[in-house]
Amino acid sequence: GRGGEALAWVAWAAEMPPATREEQVALEATEASRARLEAASKEQLSAREAAMQAKVDKAERATDKVRARHDALAAELEKTRERLRGVDEREAAVAATEKTLKRRNALLERERASLRAALQKTLAALGPSDE
Repeated sequence: GRGGEALAWVAWAAEMPPATREEQVALEATEASRARLEAASKEQLSAREAAMQAKVDKAERATDKVRARHDALAAELEKTRERLRGVDEREAAVAATEKTLKRRNALLERERASLRAALQKTLAALGPSDE
């Protein structure tokens, strides 16, 4: 069974001569180059991550600028609306004042007319003046 195969392999490995100096050097060089490749790919990955993070940061700064501009414009718009409301209120007050003045004017005109009529009557009652 399997146990037998494993034992056979162990026996075969035990019979193999130890690695030669050349094989050992080649193995170490392979291991070193694998480690270098791994380190380089890690560096590349972190450089890529840093570049992506920089792009994200730049986009966030741009978004913040746009948001700040939007907020400033919204505040400006609100101020303008307030000013317009003030203008509308003043216009309404002016219109009301004009209406009141016209009404008073009409009353004064009627009063003047009735006073003129009374004066005419009084003068007529007095008769022609003796000059």
